[in-house]
Amino acid sequence: EWALAHVYIYKKWISHVEYDVDKPLMKCKNIIDGNNLFLCPSFVDAHTHIESSLLTPANYAKLVIPHGTLTILEDAHEVANVAGEKGLGYMLSSAKDLPMRQLLTVPSCVPSVPNYENSGANFDYRIYEKFLDEKNVIGLGEVMDYEGVINNDERIGKILETARRKNCYIQGHAPLVTGNRLSAYLCANIKSDHEARQVEEVVEKYRQGMWIDIRDANTNHNMPKIIQALKKIGNYERVSFSSDDRRSDVIQKKGHLDGIIRHAYSCGMPLTEAYISASYRPCLEANINNLGAIAPGYVADLNVLDDIESVNIKSVYFEGQCVSKDGKLVSMLSVDSSGNDLRDTIHV
Repeated sequence: EWALAHVYIYKKWISHVEYDVDKPLMKCKNIIDGNNLFLCPSFVDAHTHIESSLLTPANYAKLVIPHGTLTILEDAHEVANVAGEKGLGYMLSSAKDLPMRQLLTVPSCVPSVPNYENSGANFDYRIYEKFLDEKNVIGLGEVMDYEGVINNDERIGKILETARRKNCYIQGHAPLVTGNRLSAYLCANIKSDHEARQVEEVVEKYRQGMWIDIRDANTNHNMPKIIQALKKIGNYERVSFSSDDRRSDVIQKKGHLDGIIRHAYSCGMPLTEAYISASYRPCLEANINNLGAIAPGYVADLNVLDDIESVNIKSVYFEGQCVSKDGKLVSMLSVDSSGNDLRDTIHV
């Protein structure tokens, strides 16, 4: 709901939300006047690849923070296939000290198709034993090898078993998989899909308990069909938004999750549901606590807007501190150059 309230922040936390706005304000160090403005949780991207934006993690942060995105679930699939463990280490180290959260899902398919391509790495379950315990690692990245899962392939089976044992979030990728094949895939504890394309496919996957991550990338145009399916279902409780392979030029022209909210609303998704699918629901889906809502005990990641239909963001607050105002970063970020040792990775 949209409701009048005073929101109190202590350090990086929301400490109280007072809905009786006629009550005298409690003692505060700073007061921000929100008259005629709107407040929503900052946006959370359920699935993306920073590498597909063609930017480094720091430059990606510079681009998306003014759009109100402060948390992403980054599947480092591309850099891992090129540079292996060193690539994952680079993504984790580059995300430190940024005024946003770049949470890593360890890519499940390195290489993408075993025995059919030569990549820069080959991950088995031992890699996951190591990386799934790292700080800021949130789970297992999109399980693209759905045929391996369905047919009980030993390699992907061991990887999934490692993730289950560590009680990790497991992200899915299963285009057009239906019927008992879908059930076999879901029995591996895989939770979501961002590749559903047809109305009946979305309805079936939702009925079978899957989260539907609506993927709105520069190469994907399935939003109208997915919204049509969700309107048929009449429920949005397991729906999140994903920018997936959205290039930097597309983000500049159409926005990031702010643009996805606009698109979903134009396709018929209720506006409030769109905002929730861009903030609270991705956190529920990935088992992230205390993020994505305006309530006591939640992190004070907040967007201030002057219009909610156009998703016009005036300022962005990361952990209670203003990091963007009128579309510009308040403080410039230092560009991490530690990836220089990842150069010269192409061998013909």
